[in-house]
Order: sequence, then structure tokens, then C-alpha cells
Amino acid sequence: MKPGNGIMDIHPLEMEIKKSMIKCAKKKILLVDSTKIFKQSLLTLVDFDEIDIIITDDKIEPESAEFLREKGIDLRIVPVN
Repeated sequence: MKPGNGIMDIHPLEMEIKKSMIKCAKKKILLVDSTKIFKQSLLTLVDFDEIDIIITDDKIEPESAEFLREKGIDLRIVPVN
């Protein structure tokens, strides 16, 4: 994920499959650890407005959480040990 670029991926061979899955889904849920949030990658998979829910750990930066919520994403933060 990166502001301005949306949800990103590094696997070009998997992109079309993932895009098809997202297109068919009624609800789009992304599970991602906080270290991957706003890291640059090679390819943009989808824009933020195509994601309904993001689930991540409690190490997410407050600014990142605020950005995602401002985009209308239901951000769910899960505590880790």
C-alpha cells in the first residue's frame, strides 16, 4: 500500500487472478501486517476505494490509520503479543 497508489503487489503473474477475485467479491477484506502499510511496490492492484475492510496489527502508525479511515475503509486493529 502507498498513498496515491493504492494497494500494491510484487507478483505480476498473480495480478490478474487477484483482480478477478476482487471484482467478484461482495466485500473486499485485506489482511496485512503493519510493516507492509505504505511500502512501495512494483504494481498497483487496486485503489483504496475498492477495499471495504483492512485488518492489521496494533503496530500501525497513527497517521497511517487516520489516512485509511479518511478513505472510508473500515480499519480493524488487532492486538499482538
